Amino acid sequence: MTSLAHRMPQLAAPLQARGSPGKLTLALAGSLAFTAIGTVLVVQGFGRSAGFVQISVGSVGVLFFGLCAILIGWRLLSERGVLVTIGPQGIRDLRVSTTTFPWQAIQRAYPWSFGRQQMMILTLRPEMEEVLAPHYTRIYRWSRQANRRLGIDGICVTAAGLDTDLATMVDTAMLFARAAQFEERDPAGGSVAVGQLSSPVIDNGQAEDDDRQAI
Repeated sequence: MTSLAHRMPQLAAPLQARGSPGKLTLALAGSLAFTAIGTVLVVQGFGRSAGFVQISVGSVGVLFFGLCAILIGWRLLSERGVLVTIGPQGIRDLRVSTTTFPWQAIQRAYPWSFGRQQMMILTLRPEMEEVLAPHYTRIYRWSRQANRRLGIDGICVTAAGLDTDLATMVDTAMLFARAAQFEERDPAGGSVAVGQLSSPVIDNGQAEDDDRQAI
């Protein structure tokens, strides 16, 4: 008998998201525009008695959107083919890592947005973080440090520049994470639970903390 997680492609095909040059170009233009606005806020904030808040907001905007512009520009020049796959084995984002993040390694996944930037944040279990960290791409290692300064502590799987959207990514993750939970509970189906790890919490962003769906 085949395990449920391996029968999932028959019920719902894995999501395979490719890069969209048109969307990347728009995202680059938007990031540059917000970076320029942040720069103006910083410059105008100097010399004003109440300029501290304005300078702080502008600085965050310059840091975040400037970083986004650099990453998007790099993606326009270098990325081709399928970039993100969400399926029975887990989540794979070639922009972030050369390997797949298995469902058993993910503690929580939730949507996050800032301006026009939308992404799914993955929180890995500490013991699995050490195993998967060596597979991170160089560009992601660099950007993650900047993300942490902005309060984003997790793996960022952005929908920007892909031929899909954040809602589809989160919904697909919920579906396959739920299948992975059944696989752990289905020894008769030939599957073997990895340690005693529970399935991730997938937050679709539409519920309060107490109503999050544990898949």
